[in-house]
Amino acid sequence: SGILAAFSGILRGTPEQEACSDMGAKKDGDSNMAHSSAGRCRGLGGQNTCPGYPVRAGSTLTATLNGCLQQMWAEGEPAEGVQACIADRAGCFQMHGHWINMSQASYATVACGFYKMSNGRFWMNQNFGR
Repeated sequence: SGILAAFSGILRGTPEQEACSDMGAKKDGDSNMAHSSAGRCRGLGGQNTCPGYPVRAGSTLTATLNGCLQQMWAEGEPAEGVQACIADRAGCFQMHGHWINMSQASYATVACGFYKMSNGRFWMNQNFGR
């Protein structure tokens, strides 16, 4: 349920894209640098990141991911429009970029990467593609 259900119409990435997304999550998690792996998986461009999320006692990784995705979706549609917001990378896109990636009709696939960090938290990347 939740935001994960909203993605049910998006096709999952290929096994190679999923493996690449896992490697990207590890790279980003080990360096503690969100989006340092963006654009490195063939056929994928836009990237959303859930950096270093803990899975609380009694919860699941799925529930943790869903909570992160809910936060990104809550950024909402930019008042100035998507194209103007994309053009404003340092301003508007910083506040609405996750929502933009999640809502783009041009993205037909998403490959999710997961990495369990040494501190027990999870770094989770979502890489979107056409």
